[in-house]
Amino acid sequence: MLFAWSRLCRPATLALLAFTVACSTGSGAAPCGQGGADDAGVCTAGQTQSYVSCADLTTPVVSYRQTIQPVFNASCGVSSPGMCHAKQPANTSTKYLIYMGGGADAGVDASEVLAALVNVTAQEDPQMKLVAPGDPGGSYLMHKLDGDQCQFAAACDATRFPLWSEPTPCGATMPYTAAQLPTDVRDQVRRWIAQGAKNN
Repeated sequence: MLFAWSRLCRPATLALLAFTVACSTGSGAAPCGQGGADDAGVCTAGQTQSYVSCADLTTPVVSYRQTIQPVFNASCGVSSPGMCHAKQPANTSTKYLIYMGGGADAGVDASEVLAALVNVTAQEDPQMKLVAPGDPGGSYLMHKLDGDQCQFAAACDATRFPLWSEPTPCGATMPYTAAQLPTDVRDQVRRWIAQGAKNN
């Protein structure tokens, strides 16, 4: 009789388990694959939800040199000195926020780029690291790419560091004035961070 009862009740138990898992992301969080900046790339404090990734962050292993640095080269204004995140000439007073390389043809030193990103305090939000190894959600760079950085407006407002006169204290979604990176590209960066932000 116990066997018959367990067979009859299993579907109900599985349904309850599925409901519990589906609801465990509650507290107003966006569904998997949603959240972040709207289509115009605007993050609105108090309205924009945290981006929730659907990606498996454990596999495959992501190579910084083969996968991540090329994303920075193509997307972060590093094509020549003086660009947004390029290494600045020694004789200039121009301040850059994050050094992500010297351009695709400039012989980028991956170790130097990583030293400017990994475990470095974010200037817009000093309560976060730009890249916190093993913690994409605690990495300010990831929030700027996902377009949900304005949820940290209180911390950003305390420093008010925007390079340009952005309407929000946490600045614009990155890449600046360009289309948001595709989900699969952002998930590659997220996966690299989750896997320890290694110099591999």
